[in-house]
Amino acid sequence: MTTKWKPPFWIGDRLFSQEDIDLIFWTAKQYPDLSRTELACTICENLDWKAPNGKERFHSCLDLLEKLEADGMLTLPEKRKLAPYKKAGPKAAPLPQLQLKSTLSALRPVTVEPVSPEEKPLWDATMAAHHPFGFERAFGAHQCYCTL
Repeated sequence: MTTKWKPPFWIGDRLFSQEDIDLIFWTAKQYPDLSRTELACTICENLDWKAPNGKERFHSCLDLLEKLEADGMLTLPEKRKLAPYKKAGPKAAPLPQLQLKSTLSALRPVTVEPVSPEEKPLWDATMAAHHPFGFERAFGAHQCYCTL
């Protein structure tokens, strides 16, 4: 083991002992079919390596594992190739755009209704076809609605 990784050493706010390092090596060797993410999560869980907010220090662990691999101390699973993101097209034909010339009082009653999950593909297609600023998909907290 290189001097750089000779315990005890600190990573962030955690002091690593020889037992911690042994557990990391044992876990990586014992579970070679885990993905890098699964391996880092397993190690964080077994070491109880958590941030003050209680979440596991997954990114710090993954960074440590990759540094140990770069120094030839352990072998990680190959990085998995993810399929490229494909933008999904509309799953329904949009409603036709209507041009109405009228006063609101002549159209009463007008109501605003939430879009049901069954109507969502139709809503998405209509927004993509007719929204003046364009529309690809809704993101963040949002409410889909239609007027009746």
